[in-house]
Amino acid sequence: MRWTHGLLVFGSLALAACSSSSSSSDGGVDAGTLDGEAIDVAFDAPVVDAFVPPLPDADVEDSEMPPACETDGQTRSVECGACGLRAETCVAGSWEPTSECLDEGACMPGEVEDETRALCDTYRRICDSTCNWRDWSAVTPPGECSPGEERLEPSSCGFSRDTCSASCEWVTSEECTDGCNSTRRTTPALAEEVCIPRGEFVRGTTLFENASPVRTIRMSPFYIDRYLVTNQRYIECMEAGACTEPDWDIDPPNDDDANRPVMWVSIAQARAFCAWDGGRRLPTEAEWERAARGDAPQERTHPWGETLPSCAIYPFRACPTWDGERFPFDVDETPFTASPFGVQQMTLSVYQWIDEPYVASFYVTSPDTDPVATTGSVPQARGVPFTLSRLDRESSPHLSRRLPAGTWFFDQLANSGIRCARGIP
Repeated sequence: MRWTHGLLVFGSLALAACSSSSSSSDGGVDAGTLDGEAIDVAFDAPVVDAFVPPLPDADVEDSEMPPACETDGQTRSVECGACGLRAETCVAGSWEPTSECLDEGACMPGEVEDETRALCDTYRRICDSTCNWRDWSAVTPPGECSPGEERLEPSSCGFSRDTCSASCEWVTSEECTDGCNSTRRTTPALAEEVCIPRGEFVRGTTLFENASPVRTIRMSPFYIDRYLVTNQRYIECMEAGACTEPDWDIDPPNDDDANRPVMWVSIAQARAFCAWDGGRRLPTEAEWERAARGDAPQERTHPWGETLPSCAIYPFRACPTWDGERFPFDVDETPFTASPFGVQQMTLSVYQWIDEPYVASFYVTSPDTDPVATTGSVPQARGVPFTLSRLDRESSPHLSRRLPAGTWFFDQLANSGIRCARGIP
């Protein structure tokens, strides 16, 4: 559109109008003329340089304004949404959409997104000019735990129960607990139980084919005897008529053996004792190994650590100083043999019956949670005994050693003892 008049036209019209004015009767104002003479006014008025838009030529009709589009049926594509495209068609001089917004990106340029993850760690990302998200950038580091998670930490009174707060920090919610949410037996002293809390342990070893592969196993809580069953406790079961006499014709206990581990018991006799002693049972294979090894990720060789105890303080048959046939200690005389949970004499003492049949391939096929073999007919024990006469690979006292009955290593009765356990209702 053409514009032909400017400020000069407007100014000339304004001045012409002023020239027709006359002075007031009292001589207060002179409106001025077009010949450049000064204009006197009776008040101080600001002088404003105002811009006045040009007027269109009188000969330009509104119908000559350029239309939105010129040719009906003409098409085009225009950007829309998040870097998408939309088709438009010219209809009666206007562009009309003929498709939805297609091929949009993931976001709008400059958009910011925040994310909080499981451990309260936060991340942020931004949408770039192509409507795609850039990689996440860490804003705050991860916390200690996931909200609502619980754990048990060893304390002077057993365990403290910690709960993870909404800010992913451990907060002690219960000062003293045994970790099994039940009542632990503490008397008589040599019948004390230990709580093995819910958790994971590393099962197995690569030393023996039947104890492979090494796997992490999840376990429910349970109780297990801190000490092996003594001769005195077993005699009390016999006197109550619930237990039969072990095969003591070979090696009967003497008066000094009251608090030493009972031996020469069959698996049936071991089960009968545990049932009499509080309605309990023998431990499963996984329970025994968890009590011996402790929590994952530990992979200790012996319940007490990596090296064998000194023969000077814990003699067994492979020691050069060995001079007898009997196990030389009461069940509570060797605290240095304790496992991470405080269970004593789990190896290099007596065989300990397991309430589960032996299946050679079970470590390959078992579930990862509370595994128990249900097939098989061969009984088994755990815990290489004090009668170990050599320390080579074949006869290693490794805590993960599996001992099926009837092998050269385990003849079912010799040096077989008892350790009871029970689950949590």
